[in-house]
Amino acid sequence: MIFSNNISLKRLNTFGINAKCKIFCEIKHKENLKELIKSTQFKENNYLILGGGSNILFTEDYDGLIIKNEIKGIDIIEEDDKTKKIKVGAGENWHQFVLWTIKNELSGIENLALIPGNVGASPIQNIGAYGVEVKDFIDKVWTINLKNGKEKIFTNSECKFKYRDSIFKNELKDQYIILYVSFKLSKLPMLNTKYMDINNELLSLSLEKFTKHFPLEIIHNSFL
Repeated sequence: MIFSNNISLKRLNTFGINAKCKIFCEIKHKENLKELIKSTQFKENNYLILGGGSNILFTEDYDGLIIKNEIKGIDIIEEDDKTKKIKVGAGENWHQFVLWTIKNELSGIENLALIPGNVGASPIQNIGAYGVEVKDFIDKVWTINLKNGKEKIFTNSECKFKYRDSIFKNELKDQYIILYVSFKLSKLPMLNTKYMDINNELLSLSLEKFTKHFPLEIIHNSFL
């Protein structure tokens, strides 16, 4: 386990605040995390788990340990005729993962594109946008208990998802670190266009495409 001291966090938070931390380390594998939990640096300091750095504002230097979750990987772990289950490292960028699903013709979470942050934050916050919530596609969440180092896999129901909420924000807050999240996605298109802004945009694009082929005066004359 490699620890660094007095590290700038400027590139690790979206506000670009040039705060520093007393101790810094990166977690790239679950073995790193188990080693970290046994270390004196972890036991003797306050700690903060940092993902994409998009939901935090540093107003001063952090006098403790910053744990940067850099666990990566996107793997197909199960599939049938209609769906695929994808296991994703918590350190993967969320938007880039959404683009990966689109490229691989998997449907379900495309409305959640451009949400900042990493995959590991998605079940904590139960992120949502344009009529879609990630809870409807999360299958399981792989974690490690920060007190005893034991691994635990949470099923969807065990995550206690609510609107922008989960068990990880309440009774288990700061007790577990997320390693991986698996998503059950459709091989068949299941586009959700019911949200008002999306529906209006699609109608606007349809009208624009139509008027390119039929000049407005012809359209108007057809109703005379």
